[in-house]
Amino acid sequence: MTRRTRTILAVSMLLLAACAGWFGLRAYVEREVRAGLDGLRPGLDVTFSGLSLDLFPRALVLTGVTARTPEGPVLRAERARIEEFDLEHATPHFARAAFSGLTVEDPAWGWTAPPCRADVDYRYDPATRELTVNRLSLDQPETFEADLSGRFGNLDLERVQDGQYFASSLAGLELRYRDRSLLGRVLQRVAAQFQTSEVVLRTRAALWLAAREAQARARGEAASASALEALGRFARAPGELTVSLAPAEPVPFLYLIADGNLPRMLALLNARIEAR
Repeated sequence: MTRRTRTILAVSMLLLAACAGWFGLRAYVEREVRAGLDGLRPGLDVTFSGLSLDLFPRALVLTGVTARTPEGPVLRAERARIEEFDLEHATPHFARAAFSGLTVEDPAWGWTAPPCRADVDYRYDPATRELTVNRLSLDQPETFEADLSGRFGNLDLERVQDGQYFASSLAGLELRYRDRSLLGRVLQRVAAQFQTSEVVLRTRAALWLAAREAQARARGEAASASALEALGRFARAPGELTVSLAPAEPVPFLYLIADGNLPRMLALLNARIEAR
């Protein structure tokens, strides 16, 4: 056997060993992922058709992903690229992932949202009961684009589906939203349901916001009045909207729901809103 032949044989054996190791690793990861998904919150069924590993940078890629609950909507994604995901808790305490071809189907109402791209990056601290959303973004080319980050306190993540989130509080939030056609589509459906027109609905919304703006100015709440003026412009001609909420102290959601006074609520949240 020549030296060249021995070299080729050695390299081939190394490649075979590497391939065997790779497929063994992949099989192990797939077993662990399926076991972890089976341990998620009861009633939540998550399946996928394909799995691959992306080592540079490190990530797990799933294809043909479906998530469903017995009575809720069905989520499907053509591809999910997962960099971090907590499989130790029934409700994951952290995740960083990107989804493409993501759709939402609601069998009860018989509608399906068009495919979009979504990015999720959050972390929950059970010791402080605080949820930090570093990024939650949705991008649907035909309808809208939204990018949100925020902090939420007094939250029991394990009981969030039981309505416990009403007891939680808002510590801060940043939202950037670009409307492409979503608001118009929603108004068209509502208008058809109430046998009126989209123009009438937009006018009513603008007038209601203008009345709240006047109320805020009469009380000397300049910041709230400015925010309401921006919302009014957005209601008349939807485009880009930027919302910043930075309350001095976390505000309980129950308080926001029960109060009903929009100018006072915006002042409490230290809201800054811009419309373009």
